[in-house]
Amino acid sequence: MKNLSFILAVVAALLSSPTASAAQSDVKPVSQLRSSGFDAGAWKIERQWDRQAELEFSAWVKAIGEAREKKSFRLINGLKDPTVNPLWTEADNQLNVLLDCANLPYAMRAYFTYKTGRPMSFVANKGHRYKAGNRPQEFKDFSQYKDFPSFLDGLLSATSSSAYRMDASLEGTDTYPIDVTIDSLIPGTVYYDPNGHVLIVYKVDNINGDIYLLDGHPDGTFTRKVWNPSYAVGTARFGGGFRAWRHFRVEVTDAAKGGFRIERLTNKESYAYSATAQYQGKFHYDQFELTYHEWVRARISKNGLYVFPVEDLTNSLSSFCMFVQERIGSVDEALAFGIHQKSHPVDLPPNIYGAEGLWEEYATPGRDARLRYSVFALRDLVTKSINMAYEKNARLRYQGEPLQLYADLVRIWNSALSSPECRFVYSNSAGEKVTLTLSDLMTRVYDLSFDPYHCPEMRWGAPLADAEGKPTPEIATCPQDKRKWYWYREERRLRNRMTRLLDRNTATHRGPENPEDISLASLFACYDQNRSDLRVCHKRVELKPLVPVKKK
Repeated sequence: MKNLSFILAVVAALLSSPTASAAQSDVKPVSQLRSSGFDAGAWKIERQWDRQAELEFSAWVKAIGEAREKKSFRLINGLKDPTVNPLWTEADNQLNVLLDCANLPYAMRAYFTYKTGRPMSFVANKGHRYKAGNRPQEFKDFSQYKDFPSFLDGLLSATSSSAYRMDASLEGTDTYPIDVTIDSLIPGTVYYDPNGHVLIVYKVDNINGDIYLLDGHPDGTFTRKVWNPSYAVGTARFGGGFRAWRHFRVEVTDAAKGGFRIERLTNKESYAYSATAQYQGKFHYDQFELTYHEWVRARISKNGLYVFPVEDLTNSLSSFCMFVQERIGSVDEALAFGIHQKSHPVDLPPNIYGAEGLWEEYATPGRDARLRYSVFALRDLVTKSINMAYEKNARLRYQGEPLQLYADLVRIWNSALSSPECRFVYSNSAGEKVTLTLSDLMTRVYDLSFDPYHCPEMRWGAPLADAEGKPTPEIATCPQDKRKWYWYREERRLRNRMTRLLDRNTATHRGPENPEDISLASLFACYDQNRSDLRVCHKRVELKPLVPVKKK
């Protein structure tokens, strides 16, 4: 016990060094006093959190993300792979958890914290996922668990997206909203979409303003995304947007018994904290008024203020194709589980975006809505660029006239059509490979079924009938099941949505009967017919109902 007391005294001196002393603040820090456990918890505490530690965490998250760019893996498998995880040790082979989007940032933060011997506490009271009023009320920390696996289990069972849904001014939260800058928005930063989605940044392009994120799913898959306007920021009341991790201080209060105090830094002490920066409503940069997403890009990069139409469309098409390739993995997870071979439930979940069980794990309504919005964003990028060319907008970085810009954008589109990364292969019900082009995918974007009980042909929007009203060869391999065909038709309006519908019943009538035409191919066809003024093609038009027409 004498040697243990000496060790704890040394650690106490380290942890209470001047660099860890509390800054002067009018707000009392949120802290927990523990009578024991400092020396017998889930791991040994050897270091404090500081800015350098945050940069180390950032570098580790970036390494995991860049490894995921090279090959597909679930996070838990990546942590067990020394070629992926720079912090790997043999003990990691015992880890076994299933992560969704809300758990993913917490799991990555906890793992790094454990590996580097730093303190971690978390808000243990669950709140509302889609309502206001969540507050941190109960806290647990490393000292209350026997080892890291048990800590991780406790952490993941206690946390959900409600942990991020807290007013921006609250003290004691696990994460806090930041003022967006090059130094504050770094890998490891969390993005909370108040519509119920959470991602973690793994790479930031400080030249062009692109932000790359990692996303966890209920089925355990681990995918990549590129941040875009489909991710909402919400308001300060809901705490959406980019959030940094709150740091902790630890002070040993009883070296003999292992008593200690774990204290959360106040908002005022926290790096780049701001309760207002991301919730201004109107965003200005230089002499320009921008959208929130334009403002973020401008703040974090050299060229983010400007629109580079040729480069932006090239990168956006590449990101879109990556998104579709990731969907292949998600659909394949449901097929591997065999859920498409099960009988379809007699009804849909009350809310298809916030269900539980097999539906939560294997359905893709939210991801598919975001996919449709991504198609819309591609068209919006083109129309915005053409409009700016006519206006000679100072933010547009292109020297030619509108018609020349149109020609360059078509060239990029045609290049993407022939690109291997934009060819999508799925296995049909007969086990045969079916290849879809980028043009195919965009044509049938409203036909992709999010319902995991549907056959792969339905999941990938195979046309139901040809011009003569006969079943197409692609759909013919799908086993016939009247109830599944019924639900595919009933879900039409929900497939026509580009946004989630949360905290209310998602009845099948809650969506447009005729979806908006968001196809780039139809936009370019319109341009080709209206060269005297391309802007006449920018009126929003609705497609005709997507039902087969039988030949009389």
